[in-house]
Amino acid sequence: MTFPRTTMKDVAQRLGVHTTTVSLALRNSPKLPIATRRKIQELANKMGYHQDPMLSALTAYRSNLAAPKSQPTVAMIFDFTGPKELETASGSYRNFVDGANRKAEELGYKISKMFFEGPNRLTEGRRIGHILDSCGVRGIILCAFRPRTTSFQLEWDQFSVVQIESQHLALPLPMVSTDQVLMAREAVRRLSKQGFQRIGLAVGREEEIYLDHAFTVGFHGEAALHPELKPAPPLLLPNGQPPEEFAPLLRRWIKRHKIEAVISNWSTVVTVLDADRMNLPGIPTVVKLGVTPTQSAFGGMTQRDTVVGERAMEQLAMLLKTNQTGFVETPNRILIPGLWIDGTRPSA
Repeated sequence: MTFPRTTMKDVAQRLGVHTTTVSLALRNSPKLPIATRRKIQELANKMGYHQDPMLSALTAYRSNLAAPKSQPTVAMIFDFTGPKELETASGSYRNFVDGANRKAEELGYKISKMFFEGPNRLTEGRRIGHILDSCGVRGIILCAFRPRTTSFQLEWDQFSVVQIESQHLALPLPMVSTDQVLMAREAVRRLSKQGFQRIGLAVGREEEIYLDHAFTVGFHGEAALHPELKPAPPLLLPNGQPPEEFAPLLRRWIKRHKIEAVISNWSTVVTVLDADRMNLPGIPTVVKLGVTPTQSAFGGMTQRDTVVGERAMEQLAMLLKTNQTGFVETPNRILIPGLWIDGTRPSA
Protein backbone atom coordinates (compact mmCIF):
# COMPACT_ATOMS: atom_id res chain seq x y z
CA MET A 1 0.00 0.00 0.00
CA THR A 2 1.39 3.42 -0.95
CA PHE A 3 0.62 6.79 0.58
CA PRO A 4 0.26 9.99 -1.41
CA ARG A 5 3.43 12.12 -1.39
CA THR A 6 3.25 15.42 0.50
CA THR A 7 3.54 18.34 -1.90
CA MET A 8 4.36 22.02 -1.50
CA LYS A 9 0.68 22.71 -2.17
CA ASP A 10 -0.24 20.59 0.87
CA VAL A 11 2.15 22.57 3.07
CA ALA A 12 0.83 25.86 1.67
CA GLN A 13 -2.80 24.88 2.34
CA ARG A 14 -1.98 23.89 5.93
CA LEU A 15 -0.44 27.31 6.58
CA GLY A 16 -2.83 29.34 4.44
CA VAL A 17 -0.08 30.77 2.24
CA HIS A 18 0.73 30.69 -1.47
CA THR A 19 2.76 27.79 -2.90
CA THR A 20 5.41 30.30 -4.04
CA THR A 21 5.96 31.31 -0.40
CA VAL A 22 6.58 27.68 0.53
CA SER A 23 8.98 27.29 -2.40
CA LEU A 24 10.96 30.35 -1.30
CA ALA A 25 11.11 29.11 2.29
CA LEU A 26 12.33 25.64 1.31
CA ARG A 27 15.06 27.28 -0.78
CA ASN A 28 15.94 29.41 2.26
CA SER A 29 15.46 32.57 0.21
CA PRO A 30 16.37 35.84 1.95
CA LYS A 31 13.24 37.35 0.35
CA LEU A 32 11.34 35.94 3.34
CA PRO A 33 11.93 36.81 7.01
CA ILE A 34 14.02 34.14 8.72
CA ALA A 35 11.21 33.37 11.21
CA THR A 36 8.81 32.65 8.33
CA ARG A 37 11.36 30.43 6.62
CA ARG A 38 11.93 28.38 9.77
CA LYS A 39 8.21 27.98 10.46
CA ILE A 40 7.53 26.67 6.96
CA GLN A 41 10.60 24.42 6.93
CA GLU A 42 9.67 22.85 10.27
CA LEU A 43 6.08 22.13 9.17
CA ALA A 44 7.27 20.67 5.85
CA ASN A 45 9.58 18.29 7.74
CA LYS A 46 6.75 17.24 10.09
CA MET A 47 4.44 16.59 7.13
CA GLY A 48 7.09 14.44 5.47
CA TYR A 49 7.69 16.70 2.49
CA HIS A 50 10.58 15.57 0.24
CA GLN A 51 11.66 17.40 -2.88
CA ASP A 52 10.89 15.61 -6.15
CA PRO A 53 14.30 14.80 -7.71
CA MET A 54 12.88 14.86 -11.25
CA LEU A 55 11.33 18.28 -10.63
CA SER A 56 14.63 19.57 -9.19
CA ALA A 57 16.51 18.36 -12.24
CA LEU A 58 13.98 20.02 -14.56
CA THR A 59 14.19 23.29 -12.63
CA ALA A 60 17.99 23.25 -12.82
CA TYR A 61 17.83 22.51 -16.56
CA ARG A 62 15.48 25.43 -17.16
CA SER A 63 17.71 27.73 -15.10
CA ASN A 64 20.69 26.83 -17.25
CA LEU A 65 18.71 27.68 -20.39
CA ALA A 66 17.58 31.04 -19.06
CA ALA A 67 19.22 34.20 -20.32
CA PRO A 68 22.06 35.42 -18.08
CA LYS A 69 21.01 37.99 -15.51
CA SER A 70 22.76 41.29 -14.87
CA GLN A 71 25.64 41.20 -12.41
CA PRO A 72 24.35 41.22 -8.82
CA THR A 73 25.86 43.91 -6.60
CA VAL A 74 27.50 43.39 -3.23
CA ALA A 75 28.53 46.18 -0.85
CA MET A 76 31.95 46.82 0.64
CA ILE A 77 31.42 49.01 3.72
CA PHE A 78 34.16 51.25 5.15
CA ASP A 79 33.95 53.29 8.34
CA PHE A 80 35.50 56.22 6.46
CA THR A 81 33.55 59.41 5.83
CA GLY A 82 33.99 59.12 2.07
CA PRO A 83 36.28 58.15 -0.85
CA LYS A 84 38.85 60.84 0.00
CA GLU A 85 39.52 59.35 3.43
CA LEU A 86 39.87 55.91 1.85
CA GLU A 87 42.44 57.23 -0.62
CA THR A 88 44.62 58.69 2.16
CA ALA A 89 44.35 55.66 4.46
CA SER A 90 46.75 52.74 4.67
CA GLY A 91 47.44 51.00 1.38
CA SER A 92 45.92 47.83 2.85
CA TYR A 93 42.41 49.18 2.21
CA ARG A 94 43.01 49.80 -1.48
CA ASN A 95 44.59 46.36 -1.77
CA PHE A 96 41.51 44.81 -0.11
CA VAL A 97 39.35 46.54 -2.72
CA ASP A 98 41.55 45.45 -5.62
CA GLY A 99 41.48 41.82 -4.50
CA ALA A 100 37.73 41.81 -3.87
CA ASN A 101 37.02 43.48 -7.23
CA ARG A 102 39.18 40.96 -9.07
CA LYS A 103 37.41 37.99 -7.50
CA ALA A 104 33.95 39.60 -7.84
CA GLU A 105 34.43 40.03 -11.59
CA GLU A 106 35.56 36.42 -11.87
CA LEU A 107 32.48 35.19 -9.98
CA GLY A 108 29.98 37.40 -11.78
CA TYR A 109 29.43 40.12 -9.15
CA LYS A 110 30.15 43.82 -8.97
CA ILE A 111 31.12 45.79 -5.86
CA SER A 112 29.71 49.08 -4.61
CA LYS A 113 31.62 50.99 -1.91
CA MET A 114 29.62 52.44 1.01
CA PHE A 115 30.85 54.98 3.59
CA PHE A 116 29.84 56.42 6.98
CA GLU A 117 28.29 59.65 5.73
CA GLY A 118 25.60 60.17 8.39
CA PRO A 119 25.85 62.44 11.45
CA ASN A 120 25.86 59.60 14.02
CA ARG A 121 28.39 56.77 13.72
CA LEU A 122 26.38 54.52 16.03
CA THR A 123 23.40 54.46 13.66
CA GLU A 124 25.29 54.20 10.38
CA GLY A 125 24.66 50.46 10.10
CA ARG A 126 20.90 50.99 10.13
CA ARG A 127 21.11 53.80 7.57
CA ILE A 128 23.32 51.86 5.19
CA GLY A 129 21.25 48.71 5.68
CA HIS A 130 18.05 50.51 4.62
CA ILE A 131 19.78 51.79 1.47
CA LEU A 132 21.10 48.34 0.55
CA ASP A 133 17.75 46.69 1.24
CA SER A 134 15.92 49.17 -0.99
CA CYS A 135 18.44 48.46 -3.77
CA GLY A 136 18.10 44.70 -3.43
CA VAL A 137 21.72 44.23 -2.27
CA ARG A 138 22.07 41.11 -0.10
CA GLY A 139 25.83 40.68 0.27
CA ILE A 140 28.15 42.77 2.47
CA ILE A 141 31.87 42.89 3.25
CA LEU A 142 32.76 44.89 6.37
CA CYS A 143 36.20 46.23 5.51
CA ALA A 144 38.63 46.56 8.44
CA PHE A 145 36.70 48.87 10.76
CA ARG A 146 38.89 50.86 13.17
CA PRO A 147 38.55 51.14 16.98
CA ARG A 148 36.64 54.43 16.66
CA THR A 149 33.72 52.31 15.40
CA THR A 150 32.75 50.51 18.59
CA SER A 151 29.61 48.83 17.25
CA PHE A 152 27.76 48.23 14.00
CA GLN A 153 24.00 47.64 13.98
CA LEU A 154 22.29 45.96 11.06
CA GLU A 155 19.25 43.81 10.28
CA TRP A 156 21.63 40.88 10.09
CA ASP A 157 19.07 38.28 8.96
CA GLN A 158 18.51 40.23 5.75
CA PHE A 159 22.12 39.99 4.59
CA SER A 160 25.01 37.61 3.97
CA VAL A 161 28.03 39.23 5.65
CA VAL A 162 31.79 38.61 5.76
CA GLN A 163 34.21 40.82 7.67
CA ILE A 164 37.81 41.71 6.91
CA GLU A 165 39.63 41.99 10.25
CA SER A 166 37.51 44.20 12.60
CA GLN A 167 37.94 41.65 15.41
CA HIS A 168 37.21 44.27 18.08
CA LEU A 169 33.54 44.35 17.02
CA ALA A 170 33.17 40.76 18.31
CA LEU A 171 30.61 39.86 15.63
CA PRO A 172 29.90 36.14 15.02
CA LEU A 173 30.58 36.39 11.29
CA PRO A 174 32.99 34.71 8.86
CA MET A 175 36.26 36.66 8.91
CA VAL A 176 39.31 36.95 6.65
CA SER A 177 42.55 38.56 7.82
CA THR A 178 46.28 38.61 7.32
CA ASP A 179 47.89 36.29 9.86
CA GLN A 180 49.63 39.03 11.86
CA VAL A 181 50.45 36.56 14.64
CA LEU A 182 52.47 34.46 12.20
CA MET A 183 54.13 37.55 10.72
CA ALA A 184 55.42 38.67 14.12
CA ARG A 185 56.55 35.13 14.96
CA GLU A 186 58.50 34.82 11.72
CA ALA A 187 60.27 38.14 12.33
CA VAL A 188 61.31 37.06 15.86
CA ARG A 189 62.46 33.67 14.59
CA ARG A 190 64.68 35.19 11.91
CA LEU A 191 66.20 37.71 14.30
CA SER A 192 66.98 34.95 16.77
CA LYS A 193 68.61 32.89 14.04
CA GLN A 194 70.85 35.87 13.16
CA GLY A 195 72.02 36.19 16.79
CA PHE A 196 69.99 39.18 17.98
CA GLN A 197 68.92 38.91 21.61
CA ARG A 198 67.49 42.25 22.71
CA ILE A 199 64.52 42.72 20.42
CA GLY A 200 61.43 44.90 20.67
CA LEU A 201 58.04 45.31 19.00
CA ALA A 202 56.83 48.84 18.14
CA VAL A 203 53.36 48.89 16.54
CA GLY A 204 50.38 51.23 16.37
CA ARG A 205 48.02 51.17 19.34
CA GLU A 206 44.98 51.42 17.05
CA GLU A 207 46.00 48.44 14.92
CA GLU A 208 46.59 46.31 18.01
CA ILE A 209 43.02 46.98 19.13
CA TYR A 210 41.22 46.12 15.89
CA LEU A 211 43.55 43.15 15.27
CA ASP A 212 42.91 41.83 18.79
CA HIS A 213 46.59 42.30 19.77
CA ALA A 214 47.77 39.88 17.08
CA PHE A 215 51.27 41.38 16.70
CA THR A 216 51.85 41.29 20.47
CA VAL A 217 50.60 37.71 20.76
CA GLY A 218 52.92 36.56 17.97
CA PHE A 219 55.89 38.47 19.39
CA HIS A 220 55.56 37.04 22.91
CA GLY A 221 54.61 33.58 21.66
CA GLU A 222 57.73 33.14 19.53
CA ALA A 223 60.07 34.89 21.99
CA ALA A 224 59.04 32.38 24.67
CA LEU A 225 60.46 29.58 22.50
CA HIS A 226 63.95 31.14 22.50
CA PRO A 227 65.35 31.31 26.07
CA GLU A 228 68.39 33.29 24.91
CA LEU A 229 66.23 36.26 23.86
CA LYS A 230 65.71 39.30 26.06
CA PRO A 231 62.54 40.82 24.59
CA ALA A 232 61.56 44.34 25.61
CA PRO A 233 57.99 45.27 26.60
CA PRO A 234 56.13 46.11 23.34
CA LEU A 235 55.81 49.80 22.55
CA LEU A 236 52.31 50.81 21.36
CA LEU A 237 52.71 53.95 19.29
CA PRO A 238 50.07 56.72 19.34
CA ASN A 239 48.24 56.83 16.02
CA GLY A 240 47.90 60.14 14.23
CA GLN A 241 51.19 61.65 15.43
CA PRO A 242 53.87 62.78 12.95
CA PRO A 243 57.35 61.20 13.31
CA GLU A 244 58.81 64.20 15.11
CA GLU A 245 56.27 63.78 17.91
CA PHE A 246 56.57 60.04 18.58
CA ALA A 247 60.33 59.85 17.83
CA PRO A 248 61.40 60.84 21.40
CA LEU A 249 59.17 58.09 22.83
CA LEU A 250 60.72 55.55 20.45
CA ARG A 251 64.28 56.63 21.27
CA ARG A 252 63.73 56.48 25.05
CA TRP A 253 62.26 52.96 24.73
CA ILE A 254 65.23 51.77 22.66
CA LYS A 255 67.76 53.30 25.04
CA ARG A 256 66.07 52.03 28.24
CA HIS A 257 65.94 48.42 27.04
CA LYS A 258 69.18 48.46 25.01
CA ILE A 259 67.31 47.16 22.00
CA GLU A 260 69.34 45.68 19.13
CA ALA A 261 66.47 45.05 16.70
CA VAL A 262 63.00 46.56 16.30
CA ILE A 263 60.00 44.87 14.67
CA SER A 264 57.44 47.40 13.48
CA ASN A 265 54.46 47.77 11.13
CA TRP A 266 55.09 51.51 10.73
CA SER A 267 57.31 52.69 7.87
CA THR A 268 57.83 55.96 9.79
CA VAL A 269 59.72 54.01 12.47
CA VAL A 270 62.18 53.00 9.75
CA THR A 271 62.43 56.65 8.65
CA VAL A 272 63.14 57.90 12.19
CA LEU A 273 65.80 55.30 12.91
CA ASP A 274 67.45 55.69 9.50
CA ALA A 275 67.82 59.42 10.23
CA ASP A 276 69.37 58.64 13.62
CA ARG A 277 71.70 56.09 12.05
CA MET A 278 73.50 58.88 10.19
CA ASN A 279 74.48 60.58 13.45
CA LEU A 280 74.46 57.99 16.24
CA PRO A 281 76.17 54.62 16.68
CA GLY A 282 74.31 51.55 17.83
CA ILE A 283 70.99 52.26 16.09
CA PRO A 284 69.00 48.99 16.04
CA THR A 285 68.19 46.88 13.01
CA VAL A 286 64.58 47.22 11.84
CA VAL A 287 62.34 44.43 10.60
CA LYS A 288 59.28 45.88 8.91
CA LEU A 289 55.87 44.21 8.94
CA GLY A 290 54.71 46.13 5.90
CA VAL A 291 51.90 46.50 3.41
CA THR A 292 54.02 46.47 0.26
CA PRO A 293 57.24 44.58 -0.50
CA THR A 294 60.11 46.92 0.34
CA GLN A 295 63.72 45.95 0.79
CA SER A 296 65.80 46.81 3.82
CA ALA A 297 69.18 45.72 5.12
CA PHE A 298 67.79 42.83 7.16
CA GLY A 299 64.50 42.05 5.44
CA GLY A 300 60.88 42.04 6.51
CA MET A 301 57.38 40.69 6.12
CA THR A 302 54.78 41.94 3.64
CA GLN A 303 51.03 41.49 3.95
CA ARG A 304 49.12 39.88 1.08
CA ASP A 305 46.11 42.17 1.33
CA THR A 306 44.85 41.54 -2.20
CA VAL A 307 44.56 37.85 -1.32
CA VAL A 308 42.57 38.83 1.80
CA GLY A 309 40.14 40.75 -0.43
CA GLU A 310 39.84 37.82 -2.83
CA ARG A 311 39.11 35.31 -0.06
CA ALA A 312 36.52 37.63 1.51
CA MET A 313 34.67 37.85 -1.81
CA GLU A 314 34.85 34.07 -2.25
CA GLN A 315 33.35 33.55 1.20
CA LEU A 316 30.58 36.04 0.50
CA ALA A 317 29.70 34.42 -2.83
CA MET A 318 29.39 31.05 -1.09
CA LEU A 319 27.03 32.51 1.54
CA LEU A 320 24.90 34.18 -1.12
CA LYS A 321 24.59 31.05 -3.24
CA THR A 322 23.54 28.97 -0.24
CA ASN A 323 21.22 31.70 1.14
CA GLN A 324 23.08 31.89 4.46
CA THR A 325 22.27 35.13 6.23
CA GLY A 326 22.89 36.69 9.62
CA PHE A 327 25.17 35.62 12.42
CA VAL A 328 26.90 32.24 12.38
CA GLU A 329 27.04 29.92 15.38
CA THR A 330 30.61 28.82 14.66
CA PRO A 331 32.05 31.33 12.15
CA ASN A 332 35.14 30.29 10.24
CA ARG A 333 38.28 32.42 10.16
CA ILE A 334 40.64 32.45 7.19
CA LEU A 335 44.14 33.72 7.98
CA ILE A 336 46.41 34.63 5.07
CA PRO A 337 50.14 34.22 5.84
CA GLY A 338 52.52 37.09 5.14
CA LEU A 339 55.50 36.80 2.82
CA TRP A 340 59.14 37.26 3.84
CA ILE A 341 61.18 39.70 1.72
CA ASP A 342 64.93 39.11 1.87
CA GLY A 343 67.19 41.97 2.90
CA THR A 344 70.10 43.46 1.02
CA ARG A 345 72.77 42.26 3.41
CA PRO A 346 74.03 38.66 3.23
CA SER A 347 72.78 36.21 5.89
CA ALA A 348 75.15 35.03 8.59
